[in-house]
Amino acid sequence: MNTTRFRTGIGFGVAAAAVLIAGCTGPSVPSQSHAAVAISGAATVSGAAVQGSQLVVLAEGSDGVAGLWALDDKSVWTWLTVTPGATALGAAPDGIALATGHKVEIRPRSALRTPGAARTLNWVGAKPAAPIVALDSSKDGKLILVTADAQSLGYAVAAPDGTTTPLSPAPDQSFTPSAAWLDNSRLLVLATDSAQVSRLAVADTGAKTLNSAKSVSGVRVMSLSGDQQTACVATETSVIVGAVDALLGTESPTPSLTIVSSHVVWGLTLDTNGSHLYMLSGTLADDGNVGGVKELGYAKQGSGWVQVVASDVPFGRAIGQVLLD
Repeated sequence: MNTTRFRTGIGFGVAAAAVLIAGCTGPSVPSQSHAAVAISGAATVSGAAVQGSQLVVLAEGSDGVAGLWALDDKSVWTWLTVTPGATALGAAPDGIALATGHKVEIRPRSALRTPGAARTLNWVGAKPAAPIVALDSSKDGKLILVTADAQSLGYAVAAPDGTTTPLSPAPDQSFTPSAAWLDNSRLLVLATDSAQVSRLAVADTGAKTLNSAKSVSGVRVMSLSGDQQTACVATETSVIVGAVDALLGTESPTPSLTIVSSHVVWGLTLDTNGSHLYMLSGTLADDGNVGGVKELGYAKQGSGWVQVVASDVPFGRAIGQVLLD
């Protein structure tokens, strides 16, 4: 099975809005009906999820302890296991990469409930104080690690032998700390430009460059498909899905979906070929808290998108999610 890339931050940037909903744990939770939520411009259909797919979510339960949940292609939630202290979830070959502070373990899809093989990290220079909040795997076995807290933001590349060196140059600000491998040397990141506008950017580990794209401004979160050909971004008002080259160009793309006023989306994740998109959505209150959180899923049909999932989530604060297909 292929694994899509996963992108999200801790809420919206390092100073995250809290997601205040009641969590629960249990063996199985059915989804709700496909009601239109948070997004306009998409019809609603059923039965269009990726056959054999599994959405894996790292989130806090009602007791505040992190754990893993799964949503299958029949829109049924299942609680998998607790993962105390886990801080990030990313993609790995045929499974997931799970970070806890500065430790990373790899779990195959067939054993998501069981602690996986530890990935030894030997940091060159001082190990960052901030925890890993986002990570991704390249096809040649490297990891990109993003560390962040309220005081700092850092990017580091971990070689297959575990040697971990700072990425340079790297974004010094990001609306949501995130990074995804475009190939074995280039990374898709979010970077804030000189005008304090959040944009997509490409960090080249070989050429030692960081170049921002001009096509979309105000990017809050992003995702990359497993084949690295399709990207998805969300701004305050819209979700845009398109070819990577187009989103890294200069022409403004047409929004794929429109975000309803007072709603926010995060946790974008695409399937392998970019034809299915999942995201978390909630209503943003005046005090900055987010409530009424749902998992939304969309499938590409022709030139548009249709909604295939609208499910109440069975957990509290979501930390990240990955779509396995």
